[in-house]
Amino acid sequence: MEPTEERGLKLPQLVRLLMLLTAAVVLVVVVVITQLYGPKTPPAPVAVEDEATQGPPPAGSYHRPATPAPDTATIPHTAAGRQIRYGRELIAHTAQYLGLRGSVAQLTNGMNCQNCHLQAGTQGFANNYLAVAATYPKMRARSGSVEGIEKRVADCMERSLNGRAVPDSSREMQAIVAYIKWLGQGIPKGKRCTAQAS
Repeated sequence: MEPTEERGLKLPQLVRLLMLLTAAVVLVVVVVITQLYGPKTPPAPVAVEDEATQGPPPAGSYHRPATPAPDTATIPHTAAGRQIRYGRELIAHTAQYLGLRGSVAQLTNGMNCQNCHLQAGTQGFANNYLAVAATYPKMRARSGSVEGIEKRVADCMERSLNGRAVPDSSREMQAIVAYIKWLGQGIPKGKRCTAQAS
């Protein structure tokens, strides 16, 4: 082959290569200009997880933070506050007051409510009481009827604590209910919290 023929064969390849490089440069310039001067797209909105409509997270899922419990230092120093503190004490030390050798009555086994409802029903992901006041009264499948907080507490005493419930009108039941309602302060009616008691 002669040198002119060789150049003739390489010229179309060179033209193709130059066209390809030109297209790549144009593409890069278009992308850069679009990024710098193109329309600004707002960031995608962050989905706010609403437990009132979505319900609690699936079992074993910790993707939602637990609702924080109110600080016990904020319990008022009034007659109502004494009732709330007594309710907390009953939840934390149920056996001491209502157990086999209870100082108030001998109604339940040796367990405390906080054996199931950790830290007196305040710990997230531990069957807490935070939204009980917001979700009761409610229809319960077990009884097939609408139940209030008192009935739910009574069921726990009879089933989980294998005993007898204190009467609804008793000082102890009223104190437990006052404590549960105090825990739920600020939680809107109908809102559920992560890992709350049912």
